[in-house]
Parts: sequence; C-alpha cells; structure tokens
Amino acid sequence: MKKRRNVFCGLIFLLLGQLNVAGQEVARITVYPGGHWGKNCPVSVEIDHPVLRPGVPVYLMEPSAPSPVAVPCQWEEGSPPRLWWIMSGATQPYKERNFVLYRAERPDGHEISLKDNRAEMTVVNGSVPVLSYRYTSYPLPPGIDSSFSRSGFIHPLYTPAGDTITRIMPPDHYHHYGLWNPWTKTVFQGRNVDFWNLGQKQGTVRFAGFISRSAGNVFGGFRALHQHVDFSSPSGETFAIDEEWEIRVWNTGDGNTFMIDFFSVLSPATEDGILLEAYRYGGFGFRATEHWNNLNSKILTSEGRTRKDADASRARWCNISGELPNGQGGILFLGHTANRDHPEPLRIWPPDANRGNGDVFFNFSPTKENSWRLNFGQSYRLRYRMIVYSGETTAGEAEVWWELFVRPPVAKAEFIQQGNQKKTYRR
Repeated sequence: MKKRRNVFCGLIFLLLGQLNVAGQEVARITVYPGGHWGKNCPVSVEIDHPVLRPGVPVYLMEPSAPSPVAVPCQWEEGSPPRLWWIMSGATQPYKERNFVLYRAERPDGHEISLKDNRAEMTVVNGSVPVLSYRYTSYPLPPGIDSSFSRSGFIHPLYTPAGDTITRIMPPDHYHHYGLWNPWTKTVFQGRNVDFWNLGQKQGTVRFAGFISRSAGNVFGGFRALHQHVDFSSPSGETFAIDEEWEIRVWNTGDGNTFMIDFFSVLSPATEDGILLEAYRYGGFGFRATEHWNNLNSKILTSEGRTRKDADASRARWCNISGELPNGQGGILFLGHTANRDHPEPLRIWPPDANRGNGDVFFNFSPTKENSWRLNFGQSYRLRYRMIVYSGETTAGEAEVWWELFVRPPVAKAEFIQQGNQKKTYRR
C-alpha cells in the first residue's frame, strides 16, 4: 500500500510541476465510487481543519486526468463545513479518483447565479435560465376567485433548449402550480383542512421568507420558508405546518442536462401536530406543459410501467418526456431511499385524463396508501432530484442517475500542512 501511495505522490508532483500550478497544496483527496458507472457527479468532503474554512479560496486538480485542468469547488457552511465539486467525465465502478486541493484563487468559469425581480427568483446556469421560484402571488386570470391565488412554487421550469415544461393555473385545475408541494386531506386541531384544492377555501400555502441564498461555479439556489395556513380556525388564520424548501441547481457542465435538488422539511407549527390522511393526491406535484398530451408524450417508471398502468404503483424514479417546440425533452424525477414510504406511491393521470385531453400530471405521494402523523417538535424530510434534459434519456441512464443520487461517491481528505489525516463522512 505504501509503495502505491509513493508512486501516486510522485506522479502528482511530476504532473503539477509540468502544469506550473500556482497556489499552496493543502490536501490530497481520494474519491471512492460505488459499484455503478457515473458521469458529471456532485462530490463533497467535510473539511475539519484550522485554516481551511468557508471564504478561503481553494481549487482542485486531478493530476491523472487525460487533460489536467483546475476544478472549481464551492464551500457549504456547516460544522464542519463541506467542500463541493463536480467530478466531471466518466467514473468507472469501484475505480478511485484522486485530486489535489490548493489554497489559491478559484479558476474562472461560469456560475450558477440568482436574479431577483422582487416577485420571483430565477436560477441561471451561465446565461441560461433553469427555473423561476415565485414568492409573490401570481396574477389570476380575469374573473377567477381570489382563493386560487398563492405563492411559493416553481414556474417556469426550463429544458436546456429553452422549452418551458411546467404549467400553472390551467383552466381545468386553477389550483395547479407547476412544481408545488401542498397536502390534500389533513386533520388539524380536529378540523379537516385541504391545502391543495384552493377553491375549497379551507387553506393555502404562502411564502414566508428566504432563509439563505447561494451562488457559485458548482451550485446555486436558495432555502425558503413556506407556511401552510388554515382558514377554518375559530381564532382566525392559523399556521399548521412550517415547511422549508431547499432548491439547489448543479453546474454539471453538461449542456443538455440540468440537475436540480428539491428538498422539503416539514415541521408542525403548533403543539397539536397534524395528521396527513391517506389520499391519492398530496405532496410533490408536477403539472406539465400544455404541449404534452397522450399522443406526443410518454411515461416510464423504474418498475417498467408506462402511463397506462403507472398510476397507484410505486417507483424509485419516473421519467416523463415528449415533443416540445425546440425538439424532444423531458424530466426525470428521482425519489430518495430515506423518504417516507419509499419507493413512493405515484399518482399519474391515465391517458384519457381530463375528459380525454390526455394532459400530463405526476405526483410522488408518500401518503397515498398510509396516513402520516407529524408530531410537534420533530422535523420530517423529503428528498428529490430532477434531471431536466433536452433530447432523450434511457432507462439505463435513469438507473445511473438514481444510483448517484442515493449512493454518491465517498471522499477522504489527507491534509498536507500539518501532516494529519482526516476522514470524511457519508452524506
């Protein structure tokens, strides 16, 4: 083992000398992939070091790469903090990859940035918009009851080719809001409250403020607070659930793919807690573009089911694709093994949905079959990843994306400055 390490270190110093890299070498990092092939994967390592901390400029080099170049990294606050980067190109199963960490100004490169127009926040990859998060109430069509107005949802969600694949407030379901996350049948303080069907005027979901924002050349996004509001309380409007959204867009370097993480943390807002009753709707929902119907789109789940038989089944992932104005495109939804009732039940409209129009609707519904009691003082986390793409993707590629999400590579750092070794932990 020592001999292998000495050979590796000698190769590092030889190549770095040829590359004339500026900066102070502070650590060597080894990445251990799992038993699956991967490409353009986010990787992180915890940095427990007296000198290295958020705000200190660093970058990575991969000496053994065919064309070694500086690899951008980005800090994430924490205790200890975490350093993220994209492990670009193909990674073979069980084949280690090695990096050298330098303390120096980060290399130039395009960023994941945020644009705020005081009504919505848009996450931009370089110069290409990825998604917009609406944090003020969206204007209603003329003549529509004000109860259908809400904030705290994602629309538009774009493909890399620039097509919008979400839809909000369609005439058949004014309460559908692109990508959104309310609950339908609940019992709160002894009352039945519906936060999904806004026309019932029992409840709604509101944006309550940003917790944090991030931008950089590895990832960008935000954390926001939502409040599930009960209108039926005798004492007036009452907050039933505090929900934290975390949206993170990764800079994978793939011009045909956007990788987006969607995390939700639910916490009861009162000592009463809340019961999310079993029902076919509720949770992470997606109303697709009006361009898709039962003739020009298709659905495939991890269990091989299609739109004809996917509803009420369970799946680790679901791929939805079809024809768009700028060519083929789609979205792959990935559910995490840590989610409640995984693999989660699905609510998918059948081909003859919406009076035969064939519109596309998808819902990961962890309460479809079993009720879920949320207790005060506890938090409940749901984790999803979306791969939005232009072109097409296969079932095999979907499996790889899912594996990388739930079982990402693990990294270990050996620090040079003080001669001590530190190990990282699984995410």
